[in-house]
Amino acid sequence: MRRNQGLRINNIEKKLDKLKIYGDTYIKYTQNQSNHNGKTTLTTQIPNRTRLYVNGVVDDRWSYNVRIQNLSDLNRSDYTAQSQNDLKLSETYVSSKILGGTYAL
Repeated sequence: MRRNQGLRINNIEKKLDKLKIYGDTYIKYTQNQSNHNGKTTLTTQIPNRTRLYVNGVVDDRWSYNVRIQNLSDLNRSDYTAQSQNDLKLSETYVSSKILGGTYAL
């Protein structure tokens, strides 16, 4: 009985090894000061880019890659059309090892 349970866990681990999910984020803080007619204006910008990557293996020859990206300005609070998040599928392709080389579609 224990041997069957061990095989089940090994099969699950093999399936999980075929999928990798990871990500990164980039945040930049910029503050500008300008003077117009004796009035000082301070402008703050906090652009943010977040990426989520998904890589997986279909079989011993085929694999896939997906990148989802979100661009936003963390300083914006008015929720106008210009300040909404920009979430998109920015990259997706499959690749295969054929005839001694790797080809991507």
